[in-house]
Order: sequence, then structure tokens, then C-alpha cells
Amino acid sequence: ETMEGYQQCAVRLSDDPEEICKRALADSGIQQILDDPGMYLILD
Repeated sequence: ETMEGYQQCAVRLSDDPEEICKRALADSGIQQILDDPGMYLILD
């Protein structure tokens, strides 16, 4: 299981940065962080 996770991570490191950004913005957890006013100020 650990090796499978490592391999998936290694494959994703070679992904296009724009694709990585699109996937991150589609993630509901990331959206919750970005919607938090306090976190928005920190990240801005």
C-alpha cells in the first residue's frame, strides 16, 4: 500500500502544473480553505 501511494505521488509530480492547479481547485477541502476569510487573508 505504501509503495502504491509512493508510485502514484511520483507519477503526479510529472503532471502539468496547470492540471495540478485545476485538480486542487476542484477539491472541496481546498475550496473550504479558500472560502475561509482568515485563511484568505493569510494566503493573499
